[in-house]
Amino acid sequence: MTRDWRIVVRFAAAGLGFAIMFFAFDRFEVASTPQGLLPLRMRVAIVTLCPGCLVLATLDVDLKAGTRAFNEFWLIIALANSAVYATIGAAFVALRRLRKKPPSG
Repeated sequence: MTRDWRIVVRFAAAGLGFAIMFFAFDRFEVASTPQGLLPLRMRVAIVTLCPGCLVLATLDVDLKAGTRAFNEFWLIIALANSAVYATIGAAFVALRRLRKKPPSG
């Protein structure tokens, strides 16, 4: 595996990791309903770092935490987030290649 592909795979893994982390928070937040600024800050982090949530948040789906449908919904979000991060990684690699390319002329 070339260095460029490793970078793209690492970006995709980071996107998957963010989605898994937010899935765990979302699943346990409903059960414990914490108070304070942490839930608000986590929601801001989810919206910022997990664009897959934004795409699927427009769907009007009533899911309860801990159900199979909830887990499947978050799996779709995780895959979408991983794809978005892989695209960002590919763009990063392409821009890095363009910057290394000597100017012709």
